[in-house]
Amino acid sequence: MTRNRRTAALTAAAVAILLGLGGCMGGSPAATSTPGTSPSPAESTPSASETPEDPLAQVTSVVLRPEVLELRAGSELVVAIPYSGHESELVDALTRVSGVAPVVEDATPRESPPGTAYTWDAILYYDTAAAAEDENNPMVMPAWVRVTAPAFSSGVTLTTEQGYQVGDDVAAAIALGNPSMNGAGYGYYGAVEYGPVRGEHPYPASGVPFADAVVVDSGADGEAIEYLQAPLVLGLGGA
Repeated sequence: MTRNRRTAALTAAAVAILLGLGGCMGGSPAATSTPGTSPSPAESTPSASETPEDPLAQVTSVVLRPEVLELRAGSELVVAIPYSGHESELVDALTRVSGVAPVVEDATPRESPPGTAYTWDAILYYDTAAAAEDENNPMVMPAWVRVTAPAFSSGVTLTTEQGYQVGDDVAAAIALGNPSMNGAGYGYYGAVEYGPVRGEHPYPASGVPFADAVVVDSGADGEAIEYLQAPLVLGLGGA
């Protein structure tokens, strides 16, 4: 055998060995992992059916204050709505917490210009288009609320800051010693809370502050609170 033939034979044998090894090792290289390419856990997203919780759904009491109506969840204030200038907001809130739609009527109550009365099962809200009180008549109240029951049928209670409700013994309110709480031949009527004083009272002899007030009225029987009302300025022409 010549040298060239021997070289060719060795080359062919080496190729055969390499092909044999390739068959044992598999035809493709093993997959390798690359840092940062592993799939991340799916992010949690809200379901399309989920809706934000309505804070008014948590309201347990409606509290009359001299300048605003407060809606509370337990001892926590949810929202405070001014009586005047916030008609749509106040009507919507009372409708949602009461669970019923109001009866809506045109009306002209005493000491108020013509406006709209909204009545639910335990509360009346009156509002007029007037954004401010008549400068020539401080008795005019552009908006007010009157409570005629201790709670809505929904269970949400209606109360003053001190906790007075319709049906309570009026003697507890009288015991406050409020000078406006006096017998008037038909029962007891007067303030249990005043807001900021506006200035000098137009009728100083009334002995009461010239300020918006939360009022309780015992009605004719003089024993139990018949209604709560706010705001009302006392000492004006018999008010």
